[in-house]
Amino acid sequence: MTPAQVAEMIRAERLGLCELLRSCSPEAWLTPSLCDGWAIGDVVAHLALATTETWQSFLVGMVKYRGNFDRLVSKQASNHAAQHTPAELIDQLERAADSTRRSPGSAPIDPLLDLLVHGQDIACPLGIEHRVPPTQGWSPSPMPSALDGTAHRSDSPISPSPQPTPSGPTVPAQTSAAPSPRSF
Repeated sequence: MTPAQVAEMIRAERLGLCELLRSCSPEAWLTPSLCDGWAIGDVVAHLALATTETWQSFLVGMVKYRGNFDRLVSKQASNHAAQHTPAELIDQLERAADSTRRSPGSAPIDPLLDLLVHGQDIACPLGIEHRVPPTQGWSPSPMPSALDGTAHRSDSPISPSPQPTPSGPTVPAQTSAAPSPRSF
């Protein structure tokens, strides 16, 4: 996948999430997401912050939270959600649609993966089907990251095995047993 294709998929996913979120009631924003300890609004705040983090703010936060990355991210998201209305968070996410900025230390593909995973963290608890776009040859392993070397292209010589290109499956909404929250 080219950088331009990744940027377009990021843009499309951000705008698609904005459309989905505009249809949510104020109560839906308080619904627990699939991210342990986060409501839907916290997840949206996390996504809205993705293009604003600087190395300076990241390092200050890491010192403040004694090197605990998960706590830093969690506190940033919950604080940001508390300071902004749902409409403001949607507007922030929409304004970031064309941004190529990303969190310090992340790879170019990471914002897309974050959007795809968190899109499901938002949609599933609300009983909304949210389409996962075709990945056009990108075959990430579970919770991939360029930081830990687990993201790979399906046609890469370092790929464990070639994977077929998905055709854009729909991830069904959770309708029976409550999902077990995952920690990020």
